[in-house]
Amino acid sequence: MVAEERARLTLAEEPAGAQPVQVVRYAMYGVSAENTADQHADEAADHDHADEHGETHEAHADAHDETTQGDAAKQEDEHDHEAAHDEHDHEHAAETDPTAGKTPVVSEMDVVLTGVVGGLPNPSEQSNPDFPFSKNKAVLFVADPHAVAEMAEHEHHHAPGEECSFCAAHSGESARYLAVVNFTDESGKTIPVDARELFGLKENQHVVVRGKAKVDPSGLLTVAANGLYIRK
Repeated sequence: MVAEERARLTLAEEPAGAQPVQVVRYAMYGVSAENTADQHADEAADHDHADEHGETHEAHADAHDETTQGDAAKQEDEHDHEAAHDEHDHEHAAETDPTAGKTPVVSEMDVVLTGVVGGLPNPSEQSNPDFPFSKNKAVLFVADPHAVAEMAEHEHHHAPGEECSFCAAHSGESARYLAVVNFTDESGKTIPVDARELFGLKENQHVVVRGKAKVDPSGLLTVAANGLYIRK
């Protein structure tokens, strides 16, 4: 069964017209390409501001360490300031989402979607313990390549399974850059085989998915896939 489904769903050539996750999401909500470009420009400016703030803050911290090394109260104050800054960045990201609080204008559409398997914080550890896959189900989370590149640019890394305050703060934000891809059999039921086994997939691989897109009641983009191409 696995071999048959793999042969049926695996595409020998990449389908034309692939669009990133966020572009497909915006299309479902009727958001124009100009808004998409404007948001990316705003986010790049925000990241530049955050980097500049971080450099200034580090310089200040170094000077402080030279004069008052070991001052625990000051260090705690700096930690609180950084936490407040992270919270502000998270709130600003939510505010700049043009789909927030809106209803999709397209209920379903045929798509060719491209993205990265995983690559972003898990939006829900409780609901998706095997993120970006699903145990015993042909389901995977595909992230917008632009968002993944932004994450990689800022070199955020930690050990697998390690508790991370940054990821926790941005997990809700990452949901708008993700698509849940569900591979079904010919009767429309989810194939009861892990996508890692079905396609030999690994995290951070670039894929192109063909299928029908919807936005679920929680606002998450979903794709009922009928084809998969793995970029080499």
